Amino acid sequence: MRRLLHVLTAGVGVGVFLSGRPALAMPNFAQATGLQCSACHLSVPGLNANGRYVQRTAFTAIPMKTLERALPIWFSEQATYDSQAGYEPHRVQFGNANFHLDGGVGSDVTFHIQQWIVEGDQTGTLDTAWVSYNNLINREAHLFAGYAPMPSPSVYQFWMDINPFSVAEYTVGEHTEGLDANRWGAKLNFEPKNFTIELGYGSAGYPADFAYSQPNDKAFQWRVAYARPKSPIEIGTFGSDGTTPLAEGGVDRYYTAAAYAELDPQHHLPGALLIYNMGYDGNPIATGQTAVSHAYAAEIYYPIFRHWETMISARTEQTVDGLGNTLHDGNIDFNFTLAKYLRGTVEEGFANNTTPAWRWQIWWTMPIMRCCLTGNS
Repeated sequence: MRRLLHVLTAGVGVGVFLSGRPALAMPNFAQATGLQCSACHLSVPGLNANGRYVQRTAFTAIPMKTLERALPIWFSEQATYDSQAGYEPHRVQFGNANFHLDGGVGSDVTFHIQQWIVEGDQTGTLDTAWVSYNNLINREAHLFAGYAPMPSPSVYQFWMDINPFSVAEYTVGEHTEGLDANRWGAKLNFEPKNFTIELGYGSAGYPADFAYSQPNDKAFQWRVAYARPKSPIEIGTFGSDGTTPLAEGGVDRYYTAAAYAELDPQHHLPGALLIYNMGYDGNPIATGQTAVSHAYAAEIYYPIFRHWETMISARTEQTVDGLGNTLHDGNIDFNFTLAKYLRGTVEEGFANNTTPAWRWQIWWTMPIMRCCLTGNS
């Protein structure tokens, strides 16, 4: 019965694939393995070394027989507040609900689909939809196809702060870096011993036929890193080579190259993250003017009450777009567990020339228990 449910779920996933925001934690994986969330997470949804390995190998680090112990579907709802949001003050936004389908078919194919039911009080859109074939090069390579994040550090898709990374999204002229964005395309993740090598090509836009039939941002992205599954240290480099159309005609050809280092908290010492990015845009505002940009991010984070899976973190960032605009921003976050599958985050954000912002979110995830379908308690 469970195998039939996995196959049916995959069929639904392929339908969605043909027809956001990044994926988060997988509570059904915790249900299937019987492990605590800390087995893969620093603080949900931020990943530790083991979680990063599970993510980049398309879930194959978990035996498929183990995954079949839980149904491949779960739901999520977030209540959020932002003092700088466009709606009236002191309003809590509840319209953030989505469902996920994730798992595998047989021993060689895995998948993940995330569909927003409601997103920001608006009709939801497709967030993620990929299928991976994993029986390549002695099962050390994974070929992803669909709507998926292109090669970049895992912190761009899986992190515990509410505020996204400015170093991944800053704008140069008309072009936004978008290094954390999902694209329609394909990527190959190769995992030789102690290293990860990722190559991907994709197009922005929604849906898939629009992404390639219309002029859109298209890019080749790559990442090479020292990343052992059990090591708390990850060091690497990543970048992109892309083109994007300009509003007044013409095309901007852009390049980025970045280096990063990530250290998980160990032996009562805090964790740390450093990212430095450089970019070049040959025609960012349809004037023939070039722009050389750069940006950095630095963050420290420390678990203060391990039993309650709490984490306090502080981040500072600066982006310089090469056209005379500089942004310095940052945030301080406190993440905590309220109950099983229920988490909260409180954040203070700051940026130059603005007043401080207060944000919080309560995030509830619910795996579908087997008893719900079998009638067993």
